Amino acid sequence: MTLKEQFLQTVSKYPNNIAIASGDEAITYRELKELVAYYTDSILSRISDPRIGMVVDQNVGSVASLIATIFAEKTIVPIDPRLSTEDIGAMLSQLTRSVLVDDNFQINKDTGGLTFHKISDLLKPPLKIRTSPSLRSNDAYILHTSGTTGRPKPVLADTKSLQWVSNELARKYYIGDRSNVIQFAYLSFDSAFVEIWATLLNGATLIIPGSRIRDNLYGTLGDIAKDYPNLILTLPPSVAENLDDDTLDSIKTLVLAGEELPSVLANALLGKVEHLINAYGPTESIICATTHEIRGRIAARVPIGRPLKGMKIVLDPQTNEMLLYSDYLAKGYIGRDDKNAFHNNGNERYYRTGDVATIDSKGNYVFNGRVDRQIKVSGQRFELEGLESRLRNGTNNHLVYLVNGTSSKTTKLYCLYKSKDPYSITLLNSLLPKNVTLAGLSGIDKIPLNSNGKVDYERLKELLNLDNSKSISEKEDTRLNEMIGLWQSVFGLDAHIAETTAFFDLGGDSLAALKLVAQINNKYSAELRLIDVIENDTPEMLIKLLR
Repeated sequence: MTLKEQFLQTVSKYPNNIAIASGDEAITYRELKELVAYYTDSILSRISDPRIGMVVDQNVGSVASLIATIFAEKTIVPIDPRLSTEDIGAMLSQLTRSVLVDDNFQINKDTGGLTFHKISDLLKPPLKIRTSPSLRSNDAYILHTSGTTGRPKPVLADTKSLQWVSNELARKYYIGDRSNVIQFAYLSFDSAFVEIWATLLNGATLIIPGSRIRDNLYGTLGDIAKDYPNLILTLPPSVAENLDDDTLDSIKTLVLAGEELPSVLANALLGKVEHLINAYGPTESIICATTHEIRGRIAARVPIGRPLKGMKIVLDPQTNEMLLYSDYLAKGYIGRDDKNAFHNNGNERYYRTGDVATIDSKGNYVFNGRVDRQIKVSGQRFELEGLESRLRNGTNNHLVYLVNGTSSKTTKLYCLYKSKDPYSITLLNSLLPKNVTLAGLSGIDKIPLNSNGKVDYERLKELLNLDNSKSISEKEDTRLNEMIGLWQSVFGLDAHIAETTAFFDLGGDSLAALKLVAQINNKYSAELRLIDVIENDTPEMLIKLLR
């Protein structure tokens, strides 16, 4: 049974169920079938390109257009509508020349050779309907993923894989004909495809909040929770952490995906929803590869679970990198070399995720970080995610993150956290392995998120005024090491002292300050006073003062 055939079967089974609800608008499955048929004829009659870009916000028309495009045997290429016209042109120009947009999209004169079609204009008669369109391909969509390089990579998936993962996740997420599934993600993100297809292949209702969810995220979710029971909602953990209890009461299944789920947050949410699920999967695996339903308190790291039916995981024996084997992987990257990502092992095809994992005593996979977020300290390899987990568990704060600034000689770790109560660097260092020491820490008001709703580590670095592309000079390293050595002569060689360690966090008093002033003045032939140490209370600040 094809994707289209299963959708039509669902319409026949649940013709009067509400298929889509958006604000005051609601349409049944029978009405959605008719709307999709009209959109299909409109697209076929006016756009001949086999691939069609789509730059739209969440609304009934955009979902109907997406379904119609796939049923018209064309490939949809959704793009985030928040991007500039120039970025949109750069991402689409190699893939198509035709782009569907909604009435809110502002068309720039410099379209880069693209033709923009407003969906509302396409629906105007007359239509030259093609009753038997020729088969172009079974490709469903192309989604752009930046991965860890920041360069958008267009990932191609077919309808068979989309149908498979939608059915698998509908079962895992407990989606039935009485469920209400919130479309949280833009169409340019793969989770939106599960939200749409797992819903519409099972007779459930797709709740489309549209732009309201970005204008007032938690207020909008709260309003939906008042009106709809049995909610299914997928969120990044960094977004889910602010859900209130009233909203959680209406959620049947809360799926946390897109970034690592801290155990502190998992334990805080446990029991507040009927089903709490941790999901994992890169876009290249077709949206999702593993799921784990959390049924008890987590003492260590939250497992990502076991692979979906039809998916197999093999760990690289040297690095523990996860290799995903499946007949339902993405077909590859369009116009990009994928030889380092997709491979064949005999008759089996697999994808190298770049993610490191282990297997726990219950046979569940546990995410241990990114290969590219590994650091080496004194020859020993550490994953930053693992170090973050130590700090989170030790402080009972799931909003603790590490960023890495490096020089030619050393690895420098900085901690940022969101909390009303300041942490001392001594406390945090005591939670880390003995040979790992923080170079600094900072409390911040808000954890920055990227367009995916994930933690933006580059912005975190900017909050520390770090530039990872600029090495700290050897001379500067020497001065800092000398200054830290002077501090250790006052506080002891076993004291954990970094360039941003605060004097009074180490238990410093006026006597210790006078000793430090004497040491600095003797070393650098300076004329510092007691007040200078009090007002410039870190090694880094004292070095700047000496300059």
